[in-house]
Amino acid sequence: MTTLQGASIVARVLPVESVVDRLLTVTAILRTVGLIILALVGLTVLFIIINTIRLAVVARAEEIEIMRLVGASDAFVRWPFIFEGALVGLLGALVTLALFALVADPLSGAMARFFEVVPLRFGTLVRDVVVLVLGTGLGLGAFGAWISVRSYLAR
Repeated sequence: MTTLQGASIVARVLPVESVVDRLLTVTAILRTVGLIILALVGLTVLFIIINTIRLAVVARAEEIEIMRLVGASDAFVRWPFIFEGALVGLLGALVTLALFALVADPLSGAMARFFEVVPLRFGTLVRDVVVLVLGTGLGLGAFGAWISVRSYLAR
């Protein structure tokens, strides 16, 4: 870069090291804060689903005992609750996507203005975000239900 500064065809050289350093610092901070918030939200969702399914299990305790008396296996008792948990997670993911759709355009414009240095396109991530949110909601719902029913059936 110092070689180009002395050349006659180069009118001006812009030092962008400081811009790149600031951008890397901002992205590192955003990544760390985002991961912390994501972990907290994930734990909260898991806690809500575990308690929701636990309430459903307790409400159907008599039916579960009858099923056990007639010889139903734990898996036979467990799967309807896992499907219910997956459905709760899927509905939560759909609500999240609906809220995200409402704030996507204003947020995209604000982020584009904030990172004017970097040519960003926000429209290409929609499919990946939808798949990620739906998969995470479904997975957390099924996992939370599995934990909840497993702890009940272990008694």
